[in-house]
Order: sequence, then C-alpha cells, then structure tokens
Amino acid sequence: MELRVGAGVTLPDSMKPLFSPCRIYGLVIVIGLAVLLFFIRRGPSELEIITSRPGPQKSRLAFLGRWTQPVKQKLLPLREALFGRRRVVVVDATVFELNPGVPFLAFTVLSGQTNARGERVMVVRPDPNFREALIQESGARVISGPRITTAEDVQGQIGMMEKQPVGFATNVSMRDVGWWIDVETSVRRGSVALTTFFTGNEVVPANSALAAGHFNVGTVLRTNIALGARVTVPFGAGVILLSGATNRKGQIVGALLSPVVLPRQ
Repeated sequence: MELRVGAGVTLPDSMKPLFSPCRIYGLVIVIGLAVLLFFIRRGPSELEIITSRPGPQKSRLAFLGRWTQPVKQKLLPLREALFGRRRVVVVDATVFELNPGVPFLAFTVLSGQTNARGERVMVVRPDPNFREALIQESGARVISGPRITTAEDVQGQIGMMEKQPVGFATNVSMRDVGWWIDVETSVRRGSVALTTFFTGNEVVPANSALAAGHFNVGTVLRTNIALGARVTVPFGAGVILLSGATNRKGQIVGALLSPVVLPRQ
C-alpha cells in the first residue's frame, strides 16, 4: 500500500524519520559535551611535585567572559546527569615534626619522589594507629590534626597561624606565622585526584650589620617548607609531604593528608 502525503497532511511522530537532522545535531552536541567533560574531569595519573602555591581557581569556561556563569548553570544539569552531584571529600591532616633520617615504620610507602632540595612527597598506606606509631617508632611530635570538608573540584584551606612581630628596631611588622595547607580534590574510580600545597614558616633571630662592627638584633621570617603535589591517592591511602631543610629545633616538618570520600546523600 502506498501512502502519499499532500499539502496539509502531517505524518504522526511514529512515522517520522528516526534520525532527522535536528536529532543528529542534538546527539552530536550531547556526545561532544560528554567527551569534553570527561577530559576536563581527568586528574593527574602520576605523582608530580610542585614548588609554587597554586593560584586562585579559575573557571574552565572563563574565556566566555560575562556568559561564563549562565553557561555553567545551563551545563550543570548535564554534568550531574553524566557524573552525578559533586562528591563531598573529607581530608584528615596530621602536621608533625621529626628528626631527619628517621624511617617511617608506621606507613607502607606505595610511591614517592624527592626533588633537588631534598623535599619528599610519598603516597603511603598508614597503619590504623599511625599517629601513635609515628610518635613511638619515629619519635615525631604531632603539631596538629585538623580536618577539612570540601566538595570535589572546590579549593579549600586549613591552617594554624598567629601574628608575630618580625623585623629590626623600629622597622617591625606583624606577620602571619605558622602553617597552612591548600587542597583540591576530584573523585575517580577507586581513588582521589589530589592537588595540595603545604606552607610552613617560623620566626628566627637574626643580626643586621651596623657601622663600626656593631649589630642590630632582630628577627626574620623563615620558610621551612613550601611544597606541594598533584597526585592520585588510592582509597584508604594518603600522601606525606616532608621538608628538606630543618627548623630551628633541627627537625624536619611534615604533613600527612588522608582524603576520604563520603557516600552520596
């Protein structure tokens, strides 16, 4: 039986071509956006040491200018449909001091790197009671054990600082002294892609030369560690950042970061 369609006759939806040009174009756009989001979400596959603090997070759509936020809002439902809502990640941190050359008996080292300044980054699997073991077996002193909760792909910071006077004679200013850690996470299958940077400083006495062999006694601010990493951390593991130089006590400074992904709500 032959069906002829004349003017004013409309085919039902069931008889329209399955792959019309509009549907093909829409499918291509959706697939293209899915591929783009997949590569955008890809994290570091290997351990990479970084020695400068990452700048403020910049939107990947910043090139759109004033249209950045509207486009992000339009793409959000697609992102959540493809990858689900942003996961919540809790990062447990342990900041400590210990003597140089002491072995890490409380950890199983999975991988690691050391740079030219002697600073080390290691991916480790800590023992359940690692803090007690760190103190007893390595003679370390735990400075602090903070925790930060953040959404994946969102930058966060934890730290412990205080204002202290730094300088000589009348040229003294109040400076931030202590430590702080920047973190950004992305959840992968069986791991967390972690970008982190650990900064620690202290005030030390110093002399400023004057005329006729006299010295002006004062203080300066010394950075003991400024070290970070981009690394994939398997579930149940953590990353350790260790300074190469010692502080005024003759000890190196370190931090253990253990990211934990919370279940979806």
